[in-house]
Amino acid sequence: MLRRFLREVFPKIISAKAHSVIDYGYVGGNLIAAAIMRKNNRAASSAAFGLAFAALLNAVLTDYPLGVFRVYSFRTHGVVDYGISAAAEMVPKMMEFTEHAERKYFRVLSASGLLVAELSNYGETFGSVRTKNHLSMTQRRSATD
Repeated sequence: MLRRFLREVFPKIISAKAHSVIDYGYVGGNLIAAAIMRKNNRAASSAAFGLAFAALLNAVLTDYPLGVFRVYSFRTHGVVDYGISAAAEMVPKMMEFTEHAERKYFRVLSASGLLVAELSNYGETFGSVRTKNHLSMTQRRSATD
């Protein structure tokens, strides 16, 4: 029941291609924020760099339109996205940030990551090389049987 409600509230409108563009924007935004925070709060800066690295690694390993190594599926990418968003939410508490601006940045980062994750269609296989290869192998096996 809750799942159906969430599907109605958050329709899956973000395609794999759009999601991949958003991911690289997320990485770039975190790198810029990390550079800006570097002077005043090295811990916050390091956390932003860490989240940027995690998001970049997730993007390049995903089998979707802008993925590079295509190690795992877009659906698996979604699970990692939720983990990165959870980490962004926990950073201010774990690192005991006293400045409101840094706490707010990581909370907004977490919320925006969760929103993108909820709106993404992780069942989509457009641009998937692994799915195409799997289908072509399956079709070749069927033809030889």
